[in-house]
Amino acid sequence: VSLAIPPQSDVATVEALYRGIARTFAKASLSIVGGNITSIDGPFVIDITLGGEVKAGCAVSRQGSQPGDWIGVTGYPGSSGAGLFCLDHEEECDPFLMQSLIGSYLYPTSRLAEAQLMGPYVHAMTDISDGFLFDLNNLLEASGVGATLEEERLPIRQNLIQLAKQIGCSTLDFVFAPSDDYELLLTAAPEEIETIESILSLQKKTKIRWIG
Repeated sequence: VSLAIPPQSDVATVEALYRGIARTFAKASLSIVGGNITSIDGPFVIDITLGGEVKAGCAVSRQGSQPGDWIGVTGYPGSSGAGLFCLDHEEECDPFLMQSLIGSYLYPTSRLAEAQLMGPYVHAMTDISDGFLFDLNNLLEASGVGATLEEERLPIRQNLIQLAKQIGCSTLDFVFAPSDDYELLLTAAPEEIETIESILSLQKKTKIRWIG
């Protein structure tokens, strides 16, 4: 963990930051093993480099999707981007909707456990860190395949639908827009669908939706 800290920052702020990082890391059995601190004449900068190991033969990349695969996604893509929109346009957003959406942006949920559970049964997988369409395109290009999406299957939160109506846009404007959701996007053979759903259900993990 490396920090660039403005001179006016106090020690309590830095200690609180590290406590938050440590709490989050503990959930995934991660440890802080080093880093650097420097002064900066500007905004607070946090840089985290994560290292780890994957057992031989167990890594899942964006390559490997095959024609006929189903496309699956966890969570609600676009929610984080909608939360950021609310923070940037407070005067336009209903306070209740704003509070229900900004959590997706400020407190994203790690899907590490789900990724490990589904890994043996999927052909390709990535996280949604730039936006649903952007990361889907990266996966498709890496695999050399195309995709057909079914709009009625897309997972869309009710509060996002309400926000879109309030500001006069389409819900897809959020679902397909840049968004730091950190949800999982994957492809799997049709015969693996039931197994994947059963594993997630037994472990009481987030549901996956098959969208194309």
